[in-house]
Amino acid sequence: MKNINKTVLCDIPKCYTALGLIINGSPALIYAGEGDGSIQALRGSGFQERQLISSGGGGTMSLVPIPDQEGWFFASRGFYSMVDCQDSEIDIVRFDGSLFVLKKIASLPYLHRFGMIAGADGTRYLVAATLHSHKDDKEDWSHPGHLYYGVLPSSLAEPFHVQMVMLPGDYYIHHGFYVGSGSHSPAVYTSSREGVFKITPPNVPGGAWQIDHLIQEAVSDIAVLDIDGDGKDEIAALLPFHGDQCKVYRDIGGTYAEIYRHPPGNDFYHTAISATLSGRPVFLIGARKGDGELFLLSWEGGQVSCRSLDREIGPCSGAVLNTPDADYLLIASRYGSLQQAVCYTFPV
Repeated sequence: MKNINKTVLCDIPKCYTALGLIINGSPALIYAGEGDGSIQALRGSGFQERQLISSGGGGTMSLVPIPDQEGWFFASRGFYSMVDCQDSEIDIVRFDGSLFVLKKIASLPYLHRFGMIAGADGTRYLVAATLHSHKDDKEDWSHPGHLYYGVLPSSLAEPFHVQMVMLPGDYYIHHGFYVGSGSHSPAVYTSSREGVFKITPPNVPGGAWQIDHLIQEAVSDIAVLDIDGDGKDEIAALLPFHGDQCKVYRDIGGTYAEIYRHPPGNDFYHTAISATLSGRPVFLIGARKGDGELFLLSWEGGQVSCRSLDREIGPCSGAVLNTPDADYLLIASRYGSLQQAVCYTFPV
């Protein structure tokens, strides 16, 4: 890959997460902050037009696109810290042609990550993961997190409320979350101290959810992708919690085995993204401490190959937006004093 351009778009206090959308045929980059932060849209030539979606009351851990509604997305809010997050919620953000309008649709204490997924019958669900269920202090991990689901209405245009229902299981330090179809049916993947789990929605409303335990090793963040083109998904895992290891696992005979481990030099791994960039399937990995590296993993010559994209950038999280003209890698940068919205542009 050549001619990759990096642009530091702006400073956003405690910049934490990002989302790319297409609005009126042009890319729109959404960035949000944790703590008492904001949600902002960057649009127009060079993404110089800044539009404030929400100010104050931030704590945004997740931004989730709504594919069939241009400019609409879900956002979590209220996760101000690992301890102060009992009033977290899910909001819907609707673009009305000029403004973004935000409305609360669900309450879920200790909400950390969430996404949207459709069952085989077309029923759409919100699936959410809580980091824990209570904390006496920052170091207290004695109360497990949980998985929840809620059924979305057929139309999202009218006011609605989603009731979140707990799924079975206790998940300690329930941190990683990924939604995708990959090479199989749609599923949610989560990670915790117990390992990596695959959660598949029911085939009919009211049916049973399937939960499969894929990896039994403490994992912080994950991304899932068929990186080698063999028809089976690989899993990129960052471990342990906020840890210093990055591994890739491959399904070998029904068991996930490690096939790649990144060399030492990074700490506080926090970004794991599955994407297609310049027409190739890749994992994008980032760490907030140590070298603060952002690197790309692809499949070359029968093995995982690594390319470093940047250092001392400290990716907190990110997203990829593919367009006919370019591919955009959005990174929420948190390295040292950096609190920046950053965009890397890849040729198609």
